[in-house]
Amino acid sequence: MNVRLHHSIEFTAGIYFDGMLRMNNYQVGLWMMTSTTDGESHNVAFDRLKFFISESLNSGVFINGNNEEQCNLLSAAGVKLIQLPDEPVDQLIGIMLYCKLNAICEDRMIIGEVELSSDLGGSVTYLHGEEEPIGPYDQPGWWHDSNLVHYNTAVQESENIMSLGSISSWRELDLQWPEDHDSSVEDTGNTIVFVNFGKDDTQPV
Repeated sequence: MNVRLHHSIEFTAGIYFDGMLRMNNYQVGLWMMTSTTDGESHNVAFDRLKFFISESLNSGVFINGNNEEQCNLLSAAGVKLIQLPDEPVDQLIGIMLYCKLNAICEDRMIIGEVELSSDLGGSVTYLHGEEEPIGPYDQPGWWHDSNLVHYNTAVQESENIMSLGSISSWRELDLQWPEDHDSSVEDTGNTIVFVNFGKDDTQPV
């Protein structure tokens, strides 16, 4: 039986808008439904979305990814960027969360609706549901990827930014799906290779 859930979470992030960088406090409400009978998958999906908001977004800066000059300047200063396809207004941040959280839950949990409000937005709540258009997020981007990436990797090539391989693996956080626990991992620099060992591979040489 599917279970309907609601979860509220808050985070703080900056926005670069109209030539100014300002900090903002966000309040998020998530309306969800489980889509598998596996309880462990429910827990993993829930922990993934909480981690993405509290660690990947918290203390970052939302910015229009088309503003390449400012993106490069902030990236060079070691600022954690969350690059959006348009200006970082509350409505578009809420739609981003709808797309990204559904992607990282990989159909184990369905995010049916996202509510988002912020201090700078006058505490007006913006809602986005599954039957509404996603606007600029209909184009390919990190918001449709199931990993932890939240930026354009071409812009974030800086020694101040963690390498992609270090931040994009749910396995490193022990948040892989239950069926993936039997795979062993070999980490080779920025490339992670997953290897399944069968009985024949364990024989003495």
